[in-house]
Amino acid sequence: MDSDSVASITPSDALSSTKARTAVGTWAHAREAQGLEPPFNGRNRILYCIHCPEEKPYSSSVTTNFRKHLNAKHQITTDKDDNQILNQSNTTTLDQDIISETLTTLIIRRNLPFRIVEWPEFHAFCQAIGPGSKPYLVTAHSTIPTLMDKMWYEKKDIVRRAVQSALSSIHISLDIWTSPNRYLFLAVCAHYVSREEKLCKALLALRSVGNHSGEEQFAALLLVLQDYGIVGKLGSVIGDNASSNDTLCRIVDNYLLEEEEISWNSSLRRVRCLGHIINLAVNAFLFRDSKDLESLETQGDN
Repeated sequence: MDSDSVASITPSDALSSTKARTAVGTWAHAREAQGLEPPFNGRNRILYCIHCPEEKPYSSSVTTNFRKHLNAKHQITTDKDDNQILNQSNTTTLDQDIISETLTTLIIRRNLPFRIVEWPEFHAFCQAIGPGSKPYLVTAHSTIPTLMDKMWYEKKDIVRRAVQSALSSIHISLDIWTSPNRYLFLAVCAHYVSREEKLCKALLALRSVGNHSGEEQFAALLLVLQDYGIVGKLGSVIGDNASSNDTLCRIVDNYLLEEEEISWNSSLRRVRCLGHIINLAVNAFLFRDSKDLESLETQGDN
């Protein structure tokens, strides 16, 4: 098909190439066939000039010829208009914050290297989707940590408002995870009924701790509760059967009574993880010949 023809070009297709884009502005000065006028020349749509006399309008299925007619007969130049249309279509649909957030999310969730933003292929891909995207693209990998921090604080604030406005108490499940390089992290998760009366859960923090003791866990947990402003909304604490969790809950009980004047009752609020209990029971049943009770109890304390 002639590169200047308008046979199957649609407004969405018009942004796919430079030559196709020039047709967009041209259409503003054309109308479709009326009455006995032929609408097509083969597969190509015929454009009829709206500035010519109605009884004898200029017509052409080739946009180059149509633009020449507009320029020669009506002193109308469409190239400039086409560029304006292109720039408007690119800039009005782009949002810097949305672009930065989606890029950061992509890198985080897919564990991509920060230097992806410096790959020429990445920039070529983005500009292929949106030719006007270049000014909005991150070009230095050092910018990504800053974007991550910004997103983290924004999302954390959303969670903070959610737990503070919860209809229920904030029940906490926690456990210590050991990283491959032997660092200890205390995961603190919240479980609550939201303002919309929906059962929700959220990871509040992943705090570094020095050991498994109840005192160490309490120090980390208290900072999290204070940070989110939910010390007075604390419900139950769910953990495995480790004795350190008993210690943790007793310390929480004493702190709330002495510092917040809240009666918490660690005996009732300390909930043991059902999954952990079932795991110990199954191990005792399946491996009773190879593991004695003492070894299972030791496992439960780890």
